[in-house]
Amino acid sequence: MKKFRVSARLCALFVLAWSLVPSVVAAGLLGDTVGATLTNPATSVNAFSGTATVVTNPPPPIEFMGTFPAQGGNDTSTWGLDVRDNGFRLDGSCPLTSQDLGCDFPQGLILTLSDLDFTPPASLVNLTGSGSLHIDGTPLITSDSVTITFQAFTLVTDGNPAMTSFEAVFVTRPVIATPQPATLFLVLLGTAGLAIVGVGRILS
Repeated sequence: MKKFRVSARLCALFVLAWSLVPSVVAAGLLGDTVGATLTNPATSVNAFSGTATVVTNPPPPIEFMGTFPAQGGNDTSTWGLDVRDNGFRLDGSCPLTSQDLGCDFPQGLILTLSDLDFTPPASLVNLTGSGSLHIDGTPLITSDSVTITFQAFTLVTDGNPAMTSFEAVFVTRPVIATPQPATLFLVLLGTAGLAIVGVGRILS
């Protein structure tokens, strides 16, 4: 009977220790108000620049939309930035026109995202991305912002609409350091063991 009581207490303490181990929650941006600017450095013109609240898509429209106006022998290009809970997608298109000039970006584009306040609190440390737009150099990253310079490129219609894109996923680190789950569990289990020894002495 004494052994049964000790085993029951051990199970209860084990469950308590496990319940106190913190769960890992991914940091996200849904509901946060972020800033974004897309600039053509060759003309110092922005397709868009402002702030917007991050929402789940669809059905709401993407957070940022704009155009680079036709100039210097180029057609007007349209750009959209979809900011997501854990990343973003940038899309650009050069529509077919009667002139069919195409869209040239001899100095690439510069995309800046700012005021990235993740929940739960976290710092931006890196990002992974891919697409037909290629990064020039290394993105400039701070705890709550990123600036990406894309390489020079041309969208040539050749009788058909031309499109390009870049998609990225944020890599974050929690702001508040917490004990590793395994370490915390061992500490709690050790405490439980000491308590069981005390219980055993009382019952003996």
